[in-house]
Amino acid sequence: MRKTRKYFLKHSNHPQLIIFLHPMNEEDISVNDQEMPFPGYTEYEKTPCCFFFTKTKIPSINATFFGHWEVSLSIPCITLFLMVSSYIVFFTIILHHLENYKSLAFLLVTPLFLLFIISYIRIIVDGPGYFPFYWSNSDFQSHHHSISSPIVINESFSSNPYKNSEIRPTFDLDQNIGLDLTFNQEFNENQNISKEINKDTNKNRHTERNKEFDHGGSENENNQNLNNELNKNHNRNCYENHKMNKNSNLQKFKKEIKKDIKCTKNYSKSKKNNMDPDFNHLLIHDEESPAGIVSNKEQLHYVKKRPKPNRCIYSSTARRIVIRPDHFCDYTQSWIGKKNFKFFVLFNTYGFLYIFFFCIFDFVSMMIEITSEKHRMLAILFIYFCLSLMFMMMTSLFVCSHCNNACTNTTSWENWNGVNPSRYDQGCIENLEDVCGTRKKFFLWLFPISPWKGKTNFELIENYIDYGEQVA
Repeated sequence: MRKTRKYFLKHSNHPQLIIFLHPMNEEDISVNDQEMPFPGYTEYEKTPCCFFFTKTKIPSINATFFGHWEVSLSIPCITLFLMVSSYIVFFTIILHHLENYKSLAFLLVTPLFLLFIISYIRIIVDGPGYFPFYWSNSDFQSHHHSISSPIVINESFSSNPYKNSEIRPTFDLDQNIGLDLTFNQEFNENQNISKEINKDTNKNRHTERNKEFDHGGSENENNQNLNNELNKNHNRNCYENHKMNKNSNLQKFKKEIKKDIKCTKNYSKSKKNNMDPDFNHLLIHDEESPAGIVSNKEQLHYVKKRPKPNRCIYSSTARRIVIRPDHFCDYTQSWIGKKNFKFFVLFNTYGFLYIFFFCIFDFVSMMIEITSEKHRMLAILFIYFCLSLMFMMMTSLFVCSHCNNACTNTTSWENWNGVNPSRYDQGCIENLEDVCGTRKKFFLWLFPISPWKGKTNFELIENYIDYGEQVA
C-alpha cells in the first residue's frame, strides 16, 4: 500500500492539522464498505445561467437544478403571481378608494408584503441544508489521481474524516485559519534559532554584569533595569522570528492549494463545464455537490442501507439527505429543514398579517364600489377578497403549528413518525436559538436574514443526537 504523506503539528491549544498530499487507496476501505460496493458518483453538467445562478443538469434523471433547488416552476410561479398581483390590486385599485387613509394603508401593507415575498424567496434559495447520499463513505474518494486531496482539519484522525471534520473544497484562502501552520522542519529550525538567541543574550548579560560589578555594587537597580530590557529584547526577537516563519509557511501552504484549484479550473474549462465523473477529488467533499444527488437504483439502495447524520433523513423527493426535516412544501417545491425553517415561519407570519390587512382594506373598497354608480372593479375585488380569506385561514394554521414546533424544538416529520417530542427540547429560548440563531442577535429573529451564514452543515448538527431505534 502506498504510504500517505502528511505533516502535522500538535499544539496544546489547537486541533491537529492533517494535510493529505496523496489520495487514499482501496486498502484503506473498511470491512463494512467492502460488503456494500460504492455505486459511484452522479454525473452532471454545469452551465452558467442568469444572475448568480448556475444551472446543473443531470441527464440520467432528466432533472435541472438551480443551485440545490430542483427546478419545478409551475406551483412557485402561480404562488408568486398571486402574491404580486394582490399587491398590484391593492396599489392601483384599493388605495384609490381609501382617500382619507391612503398613507396609513400604504405604510401598513407595503413593508409586510416585502417581508412576505422575501421570506418566500429565501425558503427556495437557502433550502433545508443537504448532505450527499455518500455521506457515510465520503472519505473514500477516487484513488486514480495523483493530485492532492482537500485539506482535512480535525481533532483526531478517524476512519471517517468527512463525518468528524470540516471539509470545504472551495474556501477563502486568505481566511484566518487560526492554527499555527508550521511544518516540522521549520519548527525545528525555529527552535535552533531560539537557542542561539538565548546564548547571545546570556553572553550579553554576563558581560554587562561584569562591567557593573567593576564599578561597584551600588548600581543594583541599574542592573535590574538592564536585565529587564534584555529580557524584553529576547522575547521580542523570539516573537518576530516565530511570526516570520509562520507567515512564510502560510504562504507556502497557500501556494500548494492554489495550484490544485488552478488545475481543477483548467480541467473544467477544457471539458467545457462537463464534469468528468471520475474527477471528483475536490468536488465530492462539497456538502451540496450535484455528485451527491441520487440518480440510480444502486445509489438509492446504498443510501437507504447506510447510516445517516444525526437528526437527518434521506428524502426520495429531494434525492439527498435532509437536515432537521420538517415537511416538503408544495408552494415552494422545496423541503423545509434546518436552514429555511425560520424563513418558513416568517413567510406564514408576515403572510397572515399582510393578507389580514389586505382583507380589511379590500372589504372597505368593495363597500365603496357597491355604493358608487359604476361597478367596474367589484368583480376583481370580490375574487381577491375570497382568495385572501382562504389563504388567511391557511397561514394562521401554519403559524400556530410551526411556532409551537419552534418553541418545543420538534418538526412535523418527527411528530408524524413518532419521535419523542422531548428528545430535542432544551427550553423555549434555547429551542428558538436552534431555529433563529443566537439570542445575542434576537433583534434579527423577525427579519428574513439567515443565522447560519458561514456555518457548515457539520456545525449545524453538532449538538444533535440521532433518532434512535424509534425511527426506522
